[in-house]
Amino acid sequence: MNNPPTLLVCRQSPYGSHLARSGLEIALAAAVYDRDISVLFMDEGVWQLKADQAPQAIDHKSIEKLLASFELYDLDTLYVENHSLEQRGLRADALAVPVSTVATGELPGFFERFECIISC
Repeated sequence: MNNPPTLLVCRQSPYGSHLARSGLEIALAAAVYDRDISVLFMDEGVWQLKADQAPQAIDHKSIEKLLASFELYDLDTLYVENHSLEQRGLRADALAVPVSTVATGELPGFFERFECIISC
């Protein structure tokens, strides 16, 4: 079975709409079926990675808990675009889950590694 490397690019803030959660659920579904999937967080999507979220205050389920479940599905190829983190005052070593950073200048070559790219 052909299993092309797929990249899910998460660009949405965690609680403004259903898009962030839906994107992460796509990643989990792909992992369940042993798809070769990686996830890149950039732009407003880096907020999904923030530790110690308190979405109960706005009557939402925690994105942080969903991210924690990635480990159970061996979905551990997570990346974050460095500039997006810096713009928002976040640090890669203080996020809810371990991620590798990708510099903005490396993005074109990074994207070339994947046969399929899904943006949400």
